[in-house]
Amino acid sequence: MASKVLGIMLSEFIQNGEKFNAPSPINMIKHKESEFVTLVAVDVSQYFEKDKLVKKKLSIPKWVDERGKKLGVNFSASLTQAILETTE
Repeated sequence: MASKVLGIMLSEFIQNGEKFNAPSPINMIKHKESEFVTLVAVDVSQYFEKDKLVKKKLSIPKWVDERGKKLGVNFSASLTQAILETTE
């Protein structure tokens, strides 16, 4: 259940543009001898509303459109990636 909770929390942080701490190296976590530390892995992408697509209308120069089509550019993927890189 830790993986599910972590996935839900991290996806909410990312979608809302909130900052969160980087993962701690497992060997740097201090604990008592009677306690243990375990790794919790999660694929955050499965917690996004990734299946719900939103249609956007945008305008780009004609020559950029032609060049992108010629190169086989996926315009939706490119825009998504550009937005994610801009907001990091």
